[in-house]
Amino acid sequence: MLQGKYSANQKMNDIITADPTLLLVVSRFGLPLGFQNKTVGEICEMHGTDTYTFLTVINFLAEENMEMDNQYGKLRIDNLIEFLKNGHQYFLDFKLPSIRTKLINAIESSGTEQAHRDIFLRFFDEYVEEVDSHMRYEDEVVFPYVMRLLAGDKPAAYDIHMFEERHNQIDQKLIDLKNILIKYYPSKGNSFLLTDLLTDIVACGTELTGHSNVEDYMFIPAIEAIEKTMEQNPQTTDGQTQAD
Repeated sequence: MLQGKYSANQKMNDIITADPTLLLVVSRFGLPLGFQNKTVGEICEMHGTDTYTFLTVINFLAEENMEMDNQYGKLRIDNLIEFLKNGHQYFLDFKLPSIRTKLINAIESSGTEQAHRDIFLRFFDEYVEEVDSHMRYEDEVVFPYVMRLLAGDKPAAYDIHMFEERHNQIDQKLIDLKNILIKYYPSKGNSFLLTDLLTDIVACGTELTGHSNVEDYMFIPAIEAIEKTMEQNPQTTDGQTQAD
């Protein structure tokens, strides 16, 4: 990636202090807290995470810059997959269930009629089913395919373009739910519960957008580079892309 805001010789604590939202990125790379005064490079080395890949992701998300420098060959794809898979677990097992609990609490405090309660919850549950299907496909189809590529095996019946064609943004319905609640939540409901819920919904939408952008602007082009190189000069790899 082009020279970014954060570098390997900066202390991890300083980066998190400057932008606390990056804690989510750190956790998805499997880096535990307790940084002491160690630098980004030292922390990554301690835990077997490629520093370049980590910095590329945090700079990409922190700067909201959708332009890459095409140096996909420097990315550690197995680390990037770990980041994405941990993101799936975060959304499906923690964040979305937490939002559902807060949605139920906000609905119950409002005295909303049962029919309206059912509509709110059904809308949310159908959305979660879409997210689950979307992420399960990546976990069960896309990532295993990519790991085969990294091992030097290119299945003839699949390529990353098939994933790209069906890859869609998954935050829109969450935005719709936010707008529905703002418009139709009963005025006699608990405004603190609603505000807390809406804050979580907005944050989750932002996180999902960032997650999708990493896939669209970093992961997919990197895999396309591997496929292209394998077609031109088949060879095995060690977890990095095969194109510089």
